[in-house]
Amino acid sequence: MLNRIQAPSFSIPSKVELPIPSLYTCANNYPIYTFNSGTQPILCLTFCFAAGSSLASNPLIASFANRFLLQGTTTKNSKELIEALDFYGAYIQQDTDSNYSTIKLFTLEKHLQPVLTILEEIFTSASFPEEDCKILINNAIDNYTINQQKVKFVGAKAFKETLLKGSIYGESYDIETYKNLQVQEIKQFAKQHYSFGNGFATLAGAYKPESLSIIDSICNKMNTTNTLPTTTIPTPINKPSKIVLEIKDSLQSSIHIGSILPSINHPDYTDLVLLIDVLGGYFGSRLMTNVREDKGYTYGIHSYIVTNKDFSYLQISTDVSADVRKAAVEEIYKEIQLLQTSLIPKEELEIVRNYMIGSFLRSIDSSFRITDKFMYRKTVNADSSYQERYWNSLLHTTPEQLQNLARKYFNIETLTEVIAGQ
Repeated sequence: MLNRIQAPSFSIPSKVELPIPSLYTCANNYPIYTFNSGTQPILCLTFCFAAGSSLASNPLIASFANRFLLQGTTTKNSKELIEALDFYGAYIQQDTDSNYSTIKLFTLEKHLQPVLTILEEIFTSASFPEEDCKILINNAIDNYTINQQKVKFVGAKAFKETLLKGSIYGESYDIETYKNLQVQEIKQFAKQHYSFGNGFATLAGAYKPESLSIIDSICNKMNTTNTLPTTTIPTPINKPSKIVLEIKDSLQSSIHIGSILPSINHPDYTDLVLLIDVLGGYFGSRLMTNVREDKGYTYGIHSYIVTNKDFSYLQISTDVSADVRKAAVEEIYKEIQLLQTSLIPKEELEIVRNYMIGSFLRSIDSSFRITDKFMYRKTVNADSSYQERYWNSLLHTTPEQLQNLARKYFNIETLTEVIAGQ
């Protein structure tokens, strides 16, 4: 008889090896990393281009270039493009970060040929219609104006600009930056950076060999000239600052605290991920327990690590009532100092380990998610040992090691603090 009082047994794997993609090289040498798995004939084809915001003269150009690709071609307007994709049950997701822009296509395998024909038209004949593009820019200006009244937006933006000041990753922008956008400049950026010589693709799903041939035939028509100059982008230098941005009539304050951390390939990186989760990475974390559950200052507070190609950084974020702003900051620093002065109890560390292990295993439960993991590691330049190091950190890092890391990287004097609000 099933005993419903006793929890079922479970075991944690000693190691996790992610599937290694197969490399398919198109006739024009364009690389496609493939994960052929699953049972449903649904494909996810992602094109990744070196077209991030750090590569543009205006930090807004890259995201608009990505958006404008679907605003029309020489034969179709944006509505007709979307309807053509929708007819086949396909859709496209677009994303831009500091270094890369992606075009992600979801489609049934049986409709791959006609859907890729539409995508080919987008890549080769995007028209960047002046009037439509200016409408999107004006809409973005309106949204920016509204967001300037929101403490969370102002605080997060100012934190990134302050922490990464002096590097291209911390390039500031304001309403004038939007107004100075020129459609022709955005079009030129897209022409230069959306070359198939400046990136790679991934394919995930249960696909047949013929599908690769169809993709090859489309990719082979694309320009593969590498048009980007070889440049070295300096890593941001940690210069701690404390800034308060007063927003009139605001009832809340948005708090953001953090500092520059090592890159993903540094020996301390994976242990830092664990330490930051202990601090504020899940609902039962120390910050959540103290600042939300005990003090009632906020609905949510989180700490997380933001990873780039050559560096990462810690960010602690929360929104609190203006009258408890100072007290909330004091509690955040108190929790950081406790990590430096007291060992994390083994029971607490075990809870965090199990949470992170479970989250990781859920994040690789399909070929699409495994492909996302691969894409992430590739775009942040993670080396081949990263997965093994990460798993070892989850299983074997000791409270003593985490305490030493807190002392090394979380020195209160080296943290940048930005507060927006009253």
